Amino acid sequence: MSKLVIPGDFLTEKPIRSPYVFGKGGKCYAAVIGVYEADTNKFIPLKGAYLPQIGDVVIGVVEEERVIGYDINLFGPYKGLLFSRGLRSPLNPGEIITAEISELSEVKDVVLSRPRKLFGGQIIFIPPTKVSRVIGKQMSMLQLLQRGTGCEIYIGKNGAIWIKGANPEKAIEAVLKIERESHTKGLTERIQKFLGVEATQEPQSPPKAASSEQSEPSSFE
Repeated sequence: MSKLVIPGDFLTEKPIRSPYVFGKGGKCYAAVIGVYEADTNKFIPLKGAYLPQIGDVVIGVVEEERVIGYDINLFGPYKGLLFSRGLRSPLNPGEIITAEISELSEVKDVVLSRPRKLFGGQIIFIPPTKVSRVIGKQMSMLQLLQRGTGCEIYIGKNGAIWIKGANPEKAIEAVLKIERESHTKGLTERIQKFLGVEATQEPQSPPKAASSEQSEPSSFE
């Protein structure tokens, strides 16, 4: 059974791992508007700003060079700092990168590491609370998007999505459809139908996602 909840609503006495849920007295409460699924003990946030977490992989744009490194625009209230120490090649303002959050200060200053340059393509934005739905369980939705559009897709936990490939327009339409319908059941089947992809079809290439699940090393660290 699913129910719509607002900030402060009681969810469950079972633990829920989510930055959009807070605990008090052994109970879990919603920190943002969302849907709680009691059968699976899952909370799906519908609104909420990006809350940086160590291990998140985000997408950003190089803003300016400093003595110790680079300021990275993460498209939100938090800026990233990437130290130049250890980089094999310099960065230039305007370049798009993915990077992993390696440190957070008490005031949420974000220190980045393991950068990777992204060339060309385009960036779209979705609410950070919808990112996990676009990635899917074990990257299943991302894999579906890639093989249905022939695009290379990186998804940042900060809500930025980089797309490049054969049919970026179709990829963008599909991502926005997932965003609109993220709280509904049967979404995977509808996206399969929208993209014209069979459920049993094998992926044509390994999925790529700028997320904490990504394990590829940086190409210029």
